[in-house]
Amino acid sequence: VASLGYGVAPAKATQPTTYNARTYLQTQLAKAVPRAEAAKLGDRNPKDYVVFSDNWKAADLGRDNTGDRRFVDTVFPTTVFPSDHAVLSMVLSDSNCDSDEL
Repeated sequence: VASLGYGVAPAKATQPTTYNARTYLQTQLAKAVPRAEAAKLGDRNPKDYVVFSDNWKAADLGRDNTGDRRFVDTVFPTTVFPSDHAVLSMVLSDSNCDSDEL
């Protein structure tokens, strides 16, 4: 991706931003999975991205599925966090200047 002029992703960029599974109370009952098998059969993938040009440097990539700026490895949405995608955050700095200049 960097060869296309996009910035280089931090190692944590491949972590899942979704972790959900259809329940037996939802439509499309054939797609429902038991809660104990949600991690194996559910949708748990990195589906959200931050795109930036290669003149920026990425740091401090974060995911949040609690509303408290932390990520808990559990099925979501929940009653506290109603989204089925985690919130992503990232600090970008200008790759052409030293951190002392910021």
